[in-house]
Amino acid sequence: SIAQELIPRALDSGFENLLIDLAVLDIIDVGTCSVAIREIKEEFGLPCGCSPTHTHRNRWKKAQHFSPKAQAAAKAATATMIQCAGGDFFIYDIKQTEIIPAMAMVDAEIAYGAMSWKTRPKLKSHPLYNIFQ
Repeated sequence: SIAQELIPRALDSGFENLLIDLAVLDIIDVGTCSVAIREIKEEFGLPCGCSPTHTHRNRWKKAQHFSPKAQAAAKAATATMIQCAGGDFFIYDIKQTEIIPAMAMVDAEIAYGAMSWKTRPKLKSHPLYNIFQ
């Protein structure tokens, strides 16, 4: 993959603290991005994420066939898919507030599941403490 070529080259050139922002050019690329996030994190241990919700606005040709609520749900599904794939960050437009509750819910659910391994969020501001309690 291109990552296997470019990441070692960047590290050999003296770059430090790399943050991998995967390109999402079309709405369907989110699936490929999800796979790439896991692979890059596993192979290189680097933080990965992306900015896919612009594809809903600019590239989803059939969006007009769906209600505004359905479009918002699709954006939320895209955001949480990246989270569940292990994404470390997610870049979105400040006007896309509909994805925030969905992402908070997934954060809380992941944290709750991690409690079975005796792992808890360090910060009391974590969604786990604000959504369920």
